[in-house]
Amino acid sequence: MKYSLYILILIGFFSCNKVKPDYKQLIGDYQWVFSSLCMHSSVSDQQTEDKYGVKILKNGRLIYFHNDEKIINEKIKDIKVEGENIKITIIKKNVSYQFIFSDNKLYSGNYPFGNYENQFNKIK
Repeated sequence: MKYSLYILILIGFFSCNKVKPDYKQLIGDYQWVFSSLCMHSSVSDQQTEDKYGVKILKNGRLIYFHNDEKIINEKIKDIKVEGENIKITIIKKNVSYQFIFSDNKLYSGNYPFGNYENQFNKIK
């Protein structure tokens, strides 16, 4: 009876633990290269003097840059694996900012241009 209780406790303990993927691949600097709104409109880093970037730190913070100035510096609120992609969410002043990480690239729907698909390539 005593052993049965220990086995039940161990089963409960291990079933509550979630396997978390290795997120070290997210850490680094990303540079904006392209934004597209379907097939109607697009802009690339070659067409503007403005420089946009994202940095993901070891401590779980995500920083937006515009011309080397920090625009947003927030703690990552949520990370989820969706198939081959990793979805990253931060929240600032009740606004949700989401990124999709895939193939060493970040994709955003609201930075730097809202309603566009914005692509950032990892540079280090």
